[in-house]
Amino acid sequence: MNSIYVHTYTELGRTTLAKFYLNESLAMIGHIRLTSWYRIPFYRSAIVYYMHVHGYNAAAKLLKLYDEQVYLRARIDMMAENHLTWSRIDSARGNFAAAFEHYKAYKKLQDSIMLQTKTKEFARVQVEFETIRKAKDLKLRERDITLLHQQAQLQKAELKRVTTLRNLIIIGAVLLFLLLILGYNRYRLKQRTNRELQSKQGQINRQNASLKKLIREKDWLVKEIHHRVKNNLQIVVSLLNTQAAHMEEGSALTAIRDSRLRMQAIALLHQKLYQVENAGLIDMPCYINELVGNLRLGCDCMDDIRFHMEIAPVLLDVSQATPVGLLLNEAITNAIKYAFPEKGKGNIHVLLKQLPERMFLLSVADDGIGLPADFRTQRKKGSFGMSLIDTLTQQLDGSLELKNSSGLTLNITFREQWEEHSVLYNEDEDFVPGEYV
Repeated sequence: MNSIYVHTYTELGRTTLAKFYLNESLAMIGHIRLTSWYRIPFYRSAIVYYMHVHGYNAAAKLLKLYDEQVYLRARIDMMAENHLTWSRIDSARGNFAAAFEHYKAYKKLQDSIMLQTKTKEFARVQVEFETIRKAKDLKLRERDITLLHQQAQLQKAELKRVTTLRNLIIIGAVLLFLLLILGYNRYRLKQRTNRELQSKQGQINRQNASLKKLIREKDWLVKEIHHRVKNNLQIVVSLLNTQAAHMEEGSALTAIRDSRLRMQAIALLHQKLYQVENAGLIDMPCYINELVGNLRLGCDCMDDIRFHMEIAPVLLDVSQATPVGLLLNEAITNAIKYAFPEKGKGNIHVLLKQLPERMFLLSVADDGIGLPADFRTQRKKGSFGMSLIDTLTQQLDGSLELKNSSGLTLNITFREQWEEHSVLYNEDEDFVPGEYV
């Protein structure tokens, strides 16, 4: 009864009740002899339960015991059922070779069972035939009529078989002919599609070649524009130099010199743009080093001030490189002019560092005299240099910080603005410190 409950509740999907009755069966089965018939229902229901809950290892252990009971009773039908169960267990456990062998054994036993059934049926028919034959011996006329009737049935069956075979051959020939037509049609369609694809590919190749030519012409025109802008700016710088040569010392001459340095910073940018392949990105280490070198030469401080450079190997878009260059120009010029009075010796540190989340830190620090006590009042009144620094910082969408300790440190933090230009920076590389001696 417990085995029936286990089997029934398992088939209904109520595994909790099935397990309860299975445990009761386990408590009883130990008191039954190993060769007892009453173990067979328990094994079958337990195997069904474990197969249902995917406990294939437990099902395999019980199936071995079940096999022993089956072989003791030489039940071929139960043997076949066990081989089919083994095939399902091995397939679930991934042992497909063993599963296939058990399945072959199952089919072999099924064939044997079918053969036995047919043999019994044949024997039964033969007995019936002998009985009929003996009865026909008593009734010769009925026998002759029966034989004639059987011959007619055989002829009718043979005629039907021949007709069916002929129809199958005709249908097969028609299907084969249709398949040939379909295959030929597919071949012609594929050939036409290939020709169309080749034609379109040729058009695409010609368009790509035209686009490449246009891109080369565009790059050449952009570089030529940068070259001409740089030359025009150099002319403006030359005019400013000429004008400064005919002026006496004063605020006007200072303004002309500052303007000349700003023009040189912008001209240097355009020079870098027409010298590289990518006309939209500036190599910041090369640009800043050359910019600082020009400032040192222009301010006549080569022997008094030492420059210390820590520039990260990055590329910036020209829209950000321009304000960065002008900011460096203003900050370094102010440090040269005001941090070291009476041409005293000193140091200026220039830093460009990449921060997390695509942020950058631009810093210019000196060890000079620092800011005057009334700097905040003067800044509110608005000097042109500080106004320009504030404006350029806003253009970068950055933040400006001034530290007046052991000299002046100007820190500007800003974010990379252009997603289409990637910053070529290797995080495994450290800064590339440099120094002008």
